[in-house]
Amino acid sequence: MRLAWWSVAFIAGDACALADALGWRAAVAGALIAGLALAAARGHRLRVAVPLAFFAAGALLGARALRTPPPHPALAEAFTRDDAQAIEGTVARGPESTGTGARLIVALDRIAGAPATGTLGLSVVQGWPDFGPGERIACRARLHAVRGTRNPGVPDPTLTLRAAGIDALAGVADADAISREAAPDGGGPRRLAFRARRALRAAIDRDVRGEAAAFLKTSVLGDRRGIGPDVEEGFRLAGATHVLSVSGLHLAAVAALLFFLVRAAAVRVPRLPLYVDPRAVAAAVALPAIAFFALVTGEAIATLRSALMLSIGMGAYLVGRRASAGPAIAAAALVLLAGSPLEIGDPSLQLSLASVVGIALGARGLGPRRSSAGIGLGGRLLAWLWRFVAATIAATAATAPLVAHHFGEVAPLSPLGNLALVPIVELAVVPVGLAGAAAGAL
Repeated sequence: MRLAWWSVAFIAGDACALADALGWRAAVAGALIAGLALAAARGHRLRVAVPLAFFAAGALLGARALRTPPPHPALAEAFTRDDAQAIEGTVARGPESTGTGARLIVALDRIAGAPATGTLGLSVVQGWPDFGPGERIACRARLHAVRGTRNPGVPDPTLTLRAAGIDALAGVADADAISREAAPDGGGPRRLAFRARRALRAAIDRDVRGEAAAFLKTSVLGDRRGIGPDVEEGFRLAGATHVLSVSGLHLAAVAALLFFLVRAAAVRVPRLPLYVDPRAVAAAVALPAIAFFALVTGEAIATLRSALMLSIGMGAYLVGRRASAGPAIAAAALVLLAGSPLEIGDPSLQLSLASVVGIALGARGLGPRRSSAGIGLGGRLLAWLWRFVAATIAATAATAPLVAHHFGEVAPLSPLGNLALVPIVELAVVPVGLAGAAAGAL
């Protein structure tokens, strides 16, 4: 559990460094968390020194990330102009749905004919910009510096944009306003994932129509286009809006199903279990699948958190160790926030971490004992059902304060909504939809 306390101290330091951006409550909460981490050290000098070092590292990295570097001269000049500029660049990531449109992340090459460097968030109001990583594109748009709104009660998006590495913003009215200048020279994992995502989407569109197709693309690929407001409102009232996006739970369900299928197949290979643990074989197959699925679904922060935790768990099987939830959560949080300290302000990451921490800590006390010796199939099913109920209650309780803070609402039916919807979507819709789309694409 020491790694968990070190991670807590790091997060506290990061929150204190970003107090101006996150609000004074974050600084107070960070100081309290740091105090708890030190109290857990029980007075041992080395145990106190290590959490202090992690707290300092989080504060230093957070303060460094908060400093805004000066923009490239060509970019700074474009910010002062009121007319549209000719923009050329290479797609780094995207496209991703924003609810009201789409967005591409573009590495700038030239602005108005002059060389430029920086990362552009290019928004598209209508249409779908079907450009993949590595493609060179061009358009005309007015560039804006990254700055947030100061509307009361509305979250400031500046921190989220900067956490994504975006240096400038621009927008076009229609996807047809963007032209493809050159195709990429090679492949790469992101390019391959983009082509797979396109093929899976086309397979769903060929065989499924209407709201069913929109729901499949949302739950399997994270593509929220086509979801009607009635469906959105229904899932929101049920407290299960996470089902409408590719969350960490989606990735965990797919990875677990693949792991169990491969392990069952490895057990049945003659003499193989004598030489290698079938769980290690399943983990070796699941690890690259986890990474590729995270790329295909758009690399959302909650999906990356789940991918890191699952990779740690699968890696434990490869070296003959047993994974533990606490260190896995701590390691995933440290990797994500050390790489991008500003991500601590992302509600998706906060909700994702709060839910898994709630399940790891709260569900253990609510659920039954793990031992299933001496009980039949019905007893095991009841025990599994009660563990699922306990996990749902724990995750709901852990995330309710964050949901109320960020979105100004509380869903009292959330436990019932999740109990009804999560098993159907995670155990049926997602794996069957993904397998069917893959078969159709092939």
